[in-house]
Amino acid sequence: TSTSSPVSVTGLSGPAVAIAAGGNQTCALLAKGSLQCWGQGRLGDGTTTSRSTPTPVTGLSAPVARVVIGSNHICALLIGGTLQCWGSNGNGQLGDGSTTTRLVPTNVSGLSSVTGLSAGNAETCVVVSDGAIKCWGWGAYGKLGRGVVQSINSSPQSVLGLTRGAVDLAVGGNHVCVTTVGGSIRCWGRNSEGQLGLGYFGLQLTPTDVSDVSGGTAAISAGGFHACARDTGGNLKCWGSRSSGAVGDGVISPAPQTTPVVVAGIGASVAQVSTGLSNTCLVTTAGGAKCWGSGSNGLLGDGTTANRATPGDVTGLTAGVAAISAGYSSSCALTTAGGVKCWGYGYDGQLGNGTSTFSAQTTPVDVTGLTSGVAAISSGSNSSCALMNTGGVKCWGTNGSGQLGDGTTISRSTPVDVVGLSSGVSAISTRGSVACALMSSGSVKCWGN
Repeated sequence: TSTSSPVSVTGLSGPAVAIAAGGNQTCALLAKGSLQCWGQGRLGDGTTTSRSTPTPVTGLSAPVARVVIGSNHICALLIGGTLQCWGSNGNGQLGDGSTTTRLVPTNVSGLSSVTGLSAGNAETCVVVSDGAIKCWGWGAYGKLGRGVVQSINSSPQSVLGLTRGAVDLAVGGNHVCVTTVGGSIRCWGRNSEGQLGLGYFGLQLTPTDVSDVSGGTAAISAGGFHACARDTGGNLKCWGSRSSGAVGDGVISPAPQTTPVVVAGIGASVAQVSTGLSNTCLVTTAGGAKCWGSGSNGLLGDGTTANRATPGDVTGLTAGVAAISAGYSSSCALTTAGGVKCWGYGYDGQLGNGTSTFSAQTTPVDVTGLTSGVAAISSGSNSSCALMNTGGVKCWGTNGSGQLGDGTTISRSTPVDVVGLSSGVSAISTRGSVACALMSSGSVKCWGN
């Protein structure tokens, strides 16, 4: 029975820590490394029976670390780096050297030390520990990266030109993209809709650098619907949704920008960039703050609520800015004097100035008690945190998920101390409704949703 609203999955034998959904099956990875799946038959339970409730996968040789699902096949990365797959195998997508359907997990031929994996329509690709990429299965459109359009390949084969240096990968409908340690992005396969990011159409049978992101990337920031990359020379390029002007090339349009373009009017002067939901902010090498994109709720800090398609100065912050963090409903800047200023929507105290108001704050205001002594800042959906020079952490804003870390779920309009983190913190990061701290000992502590 189809349903237009979420319903609870019943019958799981323990808490789930991850899920994967494919063409016709869904699986849940449970806390102790076991796996339960449901949907169309060949679920790994030794039968071809379709199941409308979760059924345990049998025959796994070790606890599962990660699971991916294609159209009709499933692969599990096991603790220790081995890979087992099961399900439909007409295109060799199980990688066991055959085209025989498997009803229980079967080892993929000649693979160990797998660190990453992704499954597509009827193909599978992995990253191994030395950074090489190997693919197998349906080779239409050249998506196995072997330089030819293949029918099938039933065992793992190295992708040409990617024998080392890969970090992660993603298999799409009929194309594959990888990121490399050098900061580049390389894609291959079908390109009918420009999905390879090359700026042109046509099959690519071997890995090809995404246009203008071929190396030299010093930092990258991904927002709700766009992303930006700063190169080692201080230049900035963005791509993605242009609906609010967040790409920064002077265009507001419903048509997305499918390749990186230079942000207008800033040149090689970018020290740091931060992307929000539909807005972008940066700090220049001269210490000024600039924002563009959605001006809703005063997010650009320029005294208005208008959208901007090119960078504009944040009022009162044309110099003396050390860092900036663009959040969902507000943004904050760290000054070179160690103070924090915020602007945007403050209905749950996100501005940290002791007020909670539904009106937009279109220019920066001081965060109460944080006029000095701050080393770093980070803004999440509706809250922000500051790392103090003492190694302690203070947070403010929305607290419904405990993301302020003060032991309550009460929202705060001024900074409060995070319990147990009065010292010893070396970095912080907030995203959505969760916050994390990197300790000087190398451990990590998190709180919130």
